[in-house]
Amino acid sequence: ELNRPGVNEEVAIVAKVAGVRRAMVAAQRMVAQRGKIIMAG
Repeated sequence: ELNRPGVNEEVAIVAKVAGVRRAMVAAQRMVAQRGKIIMAG
């Protein structure tokens, strides 16, 4: 799904919302603490 056409554009719209971006970064950091992971973006 990450390579589906339009994904980057859709993500960019949501990422502009500061609260959503902060929540996602926090969640991604928690996941990363559990071990090796590959994240896009």
